[in-house]
Formats: sequence, structure tokens, C-alpha cells
Amino acid sequence: MKPVKMIRAPNRLRAAMAAAGGFSVREAVRRSEAAVDTLREPCLAAIDAALGEIDQRFGPAAPDRDGEDYETLYVLATRIIDSSIVVRNSGLDDASRALCDLADLSSEIGRWDWQAVEVHVEALKMLRAAGEAMTKDQRTAIIEGLVKVTRKRVGDPKALLAEANGET
Repeated sequence: MKPVKMIRAPNRLRAAMAAAGGFSVREAVRRSEAAVDTLREPCLAAIDAALGEIDQRFGPAAPDRDGEDYETLYVLATRIIDSSIVVRNSGLDDASRALCDLADLSSEIGRWDWQAVEVHVEALKMLRAAGEAMTKDQRTAIIEGLVKVTRKRVGDPKALLAEANGET
């Protein structure tokens, strides 16, 4: 029997890190976080603009909110999701998804509940103002509350889907 030969494959990552201009994973993460931080102000401005437009078009003082459509609200909420990467641990992205779910469900069943929309909008404003300072449990409670509002005021998406499919 022949002796076993061990062949070590070259590690390209180690070679790239050791080469001139290479950097560690820690440095790569630091650089990426710094790059995201440069986007903070423009993203916060985009979030504020989307919140302002939602409030202007769908808030209680909106002059013609009955003429607005679900798609507009959905698109405005997705803008917040897109920009919320710069406010990590604020809950803005999850609250915006909850608003998207509300708009989507309302569109599907043709039921529009302004009080539910107002609760979602106020929650978004609160999370924008203080979400980063809240604990994870506080943010989670707000998001869970938004889901409950949608279920109570508009309907449970799973139950409505089952009903639409003829399942009871």
C-alpha cells in the first residue's frame, strides 16, 4: 500500500487578504457600515418625505382621501422599506410591511378602513421618531399590534384567503 499524500489546495481568500490592498472581513464590514452611514441623511429624508405624503394623502385631514387608491399607499410604504436600512433596529421596515399588507388586503377584499390606516401611519411616525431608542420587545409589540389592527378592522388574511378558495 502506498502512503497517503496530502495535497493542500491554495486558499485564494487568504492570499487575497495577504496581498497588497487586501483586507480582513472585519475591515470589509466596517467599510460597508461606513458606506451605509453616508446614505443615512438622504434615506432619512426619503422616509420623511414618504411619511409626509402618506399623511397628506391618507391622513385624517386629507381633503380627498376617499379618491386615493390602495396602490398609492402601497408604493409609498415600500419607499419607507427601501430606505429603512439606515435606521436599523427601529422597526420602520416591519411597520411599513404591515401597512403594505393592510393596503394589499384592503385592495383584494374591497374594504377600506381609515382608522386602521391612521393607526399604521401614527405607528410609523412614532417609530421614525423613537424606534431606535426603543427596546426590541417594545418594537415587536407595536408591530404585533399593527397586525392585530389589520385583522380586527379589515380581516384575517389567512381566513379571507380560505374563504375565497371555498374552504371553511
